[in-house]
Amino acid sequence: MHRSHYEVYRERSKEEMVTTRFAPTISGELHIGSLYNALLNYLYAKKNNGLFMLRLDGLDLNPPHDIWQQNIPRDLELFGLHPDKIIKASD
Repeated sequence: MHRSHYEVYRERSKEEMVTTRFAPTISGELHIGSLYNALLNYLYAKKNNGLFMLRLDGLDLNPPHDIWQQNIPRDLELFGLHPDKIIKASD
């Protein structure tokens, strides 16, 4: 049976868990500097059996910000960076 990331997250103790967070600026397309930052966070989390979280802090959901907020997770996936959890400040 496949367990969700949330179930795995709950089973780990806080002492042994590594969690990294990538919070890009929602003011444009994902650029190479942000991608590099995400890659470092992703690799560190995965090397240590941790979680890689994407936090979308942009509260402005008016165009074009809503498009950028949709494109950033997609762009990360294109480069093989799969967030374990996506958090939105508006949630």
